[in-house]
Amino acid sequence: IDDENTIDVLVVKWCDGSYLEDQDMFRLSGIFREVYILERDENHIADITLAPEGEKKIRWAAGHMPVLAAIAEDFRETKPLAGLCVALSVHLEAKTAWLCRVMEMGGAEMHVTGSNPLSTQDDVAAALAAGGMHVCAVHGATAEQYQSAIDAVLETAPNIIIDDGGDLVHRMH
Repeated sequence: IDDENTIDVLVVKWCDGSYLEDQDMFRLSGIFREVYILERDENHIADITLAPEGEKKIRWAAGHMPVLAAIAEDFRETKPLAGLCVALSVHLEAKTAWLCRVMEMGGAEMHVTGSNPLSTQDDVAAALAAGGMHVCAVHGATAEQYQSAIDAVLETAPNIIIDDGGDLVHRMH
């Protein structure tokens, strides 16, 4: 990264093991509060540049969920999930993203995928990934891509599984 916040080469390894490589300059200045570089190869999202819009949605949801805000305050201090790996498969949108963040505040290492590729919000997934969370979720993913994302989340050997569609649990068995 140079002083203009550009990236000369961006290499992303998707959950299915394939790579996205682009030698073009990626201009990120003005898009993020900070420039994020994805170093983990667990992330598979549609477009990291969607993160600022997703962040706005998550912050809005956080401001309208007082019970979860109270839990977040407690979790920041007590870290009840410290050392635990959580695999989460939910309709990935602003409210569930805020839940993911609260669990992370509680010390959990979060591995997130969407429980329905048609309900996944790409900007929200990008915001979680930009913040350092492990995310494999893309709106409109094919059946093969969806299964690959579920496998990637399960490969983390989670201590806790949160699954609103049953696909993580079904895949385990």
